[in-house]
Amino acid sequence: QGTSDGKAAYSGAAKKYQGTSDGKAAYSGAAKKYQGTSDGKAKLAEAAKRFESSDSGKAARSKIQMTYRTSSSGNEAVSKYNASLSGSTSRDVYMASEKGKDVQKRYRNTDTWKAAKNRYIGTDKGKTTQQKYNESDKGKESQKQKKK
Repeated sequence: QGTSDGKAAYSGAAKKYQGTSDGKAAYSGAAKKYQGTSDGKAKLAEAAKRFESSDSGKAARSKIQMTYRTSSSGNEAVSKYNASLSGSTSRDVYMASEKGKDVQKRYRNTDTWKAAKNRYIGTDKGKTTQQKYNESDKGKESQKQKKK
């Protein structure tokens, strides 16, 4: 084993063994045991952090989030969260932030927003909402600003 021939033979045997089902099972068992140790957990956490901060990690997370959001259970979860107190609170906090205001302003200048707004105003609910807004103090103030 100490000679270069011995090392090469050992390495070749090890590779062959790793390729067998016994070898794979032994490796898998050893990996599971290692993952359970504090060293193993630390190494896994470090690798996970590196992956998450990498471009491919960000892309993977984004893809998973989009896939989930577009699924029926994702839509349901988002709807429940938005309807919840914490959902509406966090939305209000975001909308009041500078970033939220900026995003809103940019979005309202898009054709998508204008089309959605026109579709909504055309519905009964939209007409009612528009009427309530026009009758509110904020709506009256907005009307005065437009006239100026």
